Amino acid sequence: MQIYIPYYSRGYHVQQADESAKRVGGHWLWCGMFYGPTAYTTEAAAYQYINKQYNDAKKAEYKPEGGTER
Repeated sequence: MQIYIPYYSRGYHVQQADESAKRVGGHWLWCGMFYGPTAYTTEAAAYQYINKQYNDAKKAEYKPEGGTER
């Protein structure tokens, strides 16, 4: 399953990752890089978050099973 993580670095972007991404210290860690605090199951929802449509984006928020929070 692919997840989409919105982040800001000289502009807003969406990082596509797989389920191996981990939640560390309130942010997502994937391939040695830290990204934003939220991840989504669809790319459209990640862009909704960027466009401040938080209520619509929350419907597709990714919440891993088993709790990968450290």
